[in-house]
Amino acid sequence: MGSDFRHGVLAIELSMTSLAVDRGTDKWNSLCKGVREACENYGCFEIVYDKIPLQLRAEAFSLIKQLFSLPLETKKKNVNPKSFHGYCGEYPHVRFNTIVTMMRQLDEQKDMIEMMILDSYGLGEK
Repeated sequence: MGSDFRHGVLAIELSMTSLAVDRGTDKWNSLCKGVREACENYGCFEIVYDKIPLQLRAEAFSLIKQLFSLPLETKKKNVNPKSFHGYCGEYPHVRFNTIVTMMRQLDEQKDMIEMMILDSYGLGEK
C-alpha cells in the first residue's frame, strides 16, 4: 500500500486503484486495511488521487474562494425555502459545471472509500 505522512496527515495512494480490476486482490485488501486503520487510528487521511485533473481542482477551488469572498449582504439575499438550498443564484460568471464535475469525481472517491472500509471488515460483496 502506498502511504506516507504529508503535512502531518497520513496520505494513502489511491491513484492507480480501479474497482473493476483490483477488488478482492491482495493489493485491494491491503489498501482496505490501510484505509480502515487510518480511520481508526487517526480519524482521517489524505487521499493521493490523480484521476481528478489539477486544472479542474484549481478551477473548482478558485470558484469556491470567489463564492466565500462575496459580501455578507450578497449572501443574505439568496434565500430558498428548501433547507440547505440557496446561495446558488444565476451568476453568468460562475461556472457550475466545474463544481458539478469535481463533486461527481469526489463522490466516486467517497463510494470507493466506503466500499474499502466495508470490505476491510468483511462486510462487502462476496
